[in-house]
Amino acid sequence: MSELAAASSYQVFGVGVYSQIALTSNQVMSVDSSTESVLIHQGKIELPTSDVAQQIAACCFASASEIWLDIPNLAKFFITERDIIVDAVLGADADLIQVYLQGYALGVQAMLAGKMVLHATTLSRNDKAIVLCGSSGSGKSTIAAALLAKGFKLVSDEITIIDQDGKVLPGFDDIKLWQDAVDVLKLPAQCIQPLREVINKVYFRPEQQKSQPVRPAVVYVLDTDNRQPAQLTELTGFAKFEPLQSHYYRAFLVKPLKRDKLYLTLSGKHLGALPLVSVSRELNRLDDASLSKLADAINHDAMARGVK
Repeated sequence: MSELAAASSYQVFGVGVYSQIALTSNQVMSVDSSTESVLIHQGKIELPTSDVAQQIAACCFASASEIWLDIPNLAKFFITERDIIVDAVLGADADLIQVYLQGYALGVQAMLAGKMVLHATTLSRNDKAIVLCGSSGSGKSTIAAALLAKGFKLVSDEITIIDQDGKVLPGFDDIKLWQDAVDVLKLPAQCIQPLREVINKVYFRPEQQKSQPVRPAVVYVLDTDNRQPAQLTELTGFAKFEPLQSHYYRAFLVKPLKRDKLYLTLSGKHLGALPLVSVSRELNRLDDASLSKLADAINHDAMARGVK
């Protein structure tokens, strides 16, 4: 650790993160020596040649154990199971680099470490968790923020990491919300911090947080294709697996990283027996009445399934 003596330490997603680049929260004075560690530091990155890694997207290259990201006008990222290196361009947006580190980079690092990562926000109540899966813009963070008023605690926003024991690992202690959601929810100003100056999005840091891994009790999949009022429908049998697979985080990386069999095993072992509920909702509808109705419906359903 000598080369990172000046780094800050964070406890997040079940690992100790030592970072030369400031993250938003979860900073601790020290990390238990028995905890797995991840190093985030700055360095020079050369993109791989075709004999080393496969280009799987315009800005992404992958081998079975390494990922390279090349985000134009921002930075290159090199990610392994234990290291995340950042090579920022001159004058890069530091806030955006932070967003990539706390989401994309640590999410991919967890995949490389043999954990399953879902595009989901997770809440808990009395040591039972609900997982809200949804694509970007589906409203999972906004719905999660509304559910906090019903006795839930935040476990992780945007990405949900499930370990080999089937428990969700606590993530960063904030939720990313658009300002209009903050206004509708009437969230206290002292809990709000700007995410980036150039966009109207903020970090909301709730008081209700879960600091220990928790086992999920039910999975909700937000369906943004249905323009009807909110409706909850439980899926059964093989109909459950496609919605889960479609909400793997960075699903295009699962096969190149040879994690498809692992994900199938973990899904069947830890999620297959759980209730999976499709939540249809009106698109582009954000007001106090509709959000309250949707949060009530999910809360009542969760209570009926033992999350009380």
